[in-house]
Amino acid sequence: MRHRTSTCPSPVFAALLVGALTIHAPAQEEASVRATGQTTTSSASAWLLHLSSGFVFRGKAREVEEGWEIWQRGEWVALPSEVVLRSISEKEVLKRSRKLDRASRGDSGRRAAFADWLLGEGLYPEGLKVLDVLLRESPDHPQACAVLERHDPPLSLPSIDSLARDTAQLEVLLESCAKGGPVIQESAAQRLRSAPEIGGLEDRLLSELHEKSASRRTFATLALRRVFPARHVRPLLARAVLDVSDEVRLGAALALGQVGDPAVCVPAIRALGSKHSTVRRNAAQALGRMNYRAAVAPLMGHLTSLKNTRAATDRGAPRSHIFIGRQLAFVQDFDVEIAQNSSIADPIINVLTEGVVLEASSVGIHETTVAQERSTIRRSLSNLTGASPGNNTAAWQRWWTEHGDEWLADLPSGPPSTPLRRGN
Repeated sequence: MRHRTSTCPSPVFAALLVGALTIHAPAQEEASVRATGQTTTSSASAWLLHLSSGFVFRGKAREVEEGWEIWQRGEWVALPSEVVLRSISEKEVLKRSRKLDRASRGDSGRRAAFADWLLGEGLYPEGLKVLDVLLRESPDHPQACAVLERHDPPLSLPSIDSLARDTAQLEVLLESCAKGGPVIQESAAQRLRSAPEIGGLEDRLLSELHEKSASRRTFATLALRRVFPARHVRPLLARAVLDVSDEVRLGAALALGQVGDPAVCVPAIRALGSKHSTVRRNAAQALGRMNYRAAVAPLMGHLTSLKNTRAATDRGAPRSHIFIGRQLAFVQDFDVEIAQNSSIADPIINVLTEGVVLEASSVGIHETTVAQERSTIRRSLSNLTGASPGNNTAAWQRWWTEHGDEWLADLPSGPPSTPLRRGN
């Protein structure tokens, strides 16, 4: 059963949840909704009431002879006993949640299970916060995505039916995703996947890849891999390597990983030879995120070449000279010229220079850039191989000497057999 919570105490997710306190009771029960001074059997306190409509009321309530009363809009509202399927004190649930929170730390699988329990108990703000952290660290976390889809929390997004009926609702959804975090974006992508065919959706998502907003571009990569997986390789490659936003590059690389053909690595491998260090670093990062074994050998070769670059630098940096000083201009004399009926004196300007000339060599910026590039390559190699031989190139070279043969066979050759070849 899908549950809905009716209150949102956390300010983080207050704007995301549907802030309705109205209890969705059957029509025949509405006549008895208002409290009539029934005798109470318990004092008022914070409760979680799981209702037959599938919603969960979270707030001040008290048990009476005929069922329950909830405090809503400044008055007590009666709920017949048959409407409330389960009740539990909020204090007890929160106490247990703190224990489960401590027990699940450091394990993403347990964190997803913890979020599942929170949502099932009606603690939506707390559960969504846990999922938000998981999806921010790993946008395709399978357990977190499954939990979100199973509970389908009441977020402020257009419904599946409204998306199918009204194309204007797509713009509302895109705007919500631009302002929302990972939970909002994943839930929106799941709704697009579940909705009937939406005309022009694919073209619209492709155009979103060029939006100024990084959040909109990020959601476009997510929606493309959820709704149209293993397609549009070319635009996604451009985003995976050239986009300025790390979130966009990550989303595009994950989408390329769904293609299942290592030939999609070829353009990124070629980008390792770019003269721009940022492009090389982004390409190495994208190869690690695509998760193709065929990228290991090229990355290892590039790492070795960077070590050789460092060796060449160590033999002597380019040297030049710089001047540090000042110049003073002064009037030295006047050049007197005599013309008809007039006399003109032109000043003679001279310059006084004082200072010092120093020999200089600068390699600091270059060394920092190369160090960052090497670090990115090592992280990508670790992601692809699962190995962690050390945080230096020499350690990885020793690892490659021992294990390199098993990775060389996976190097792609020939033209790609992916949609890239068809111009998508």
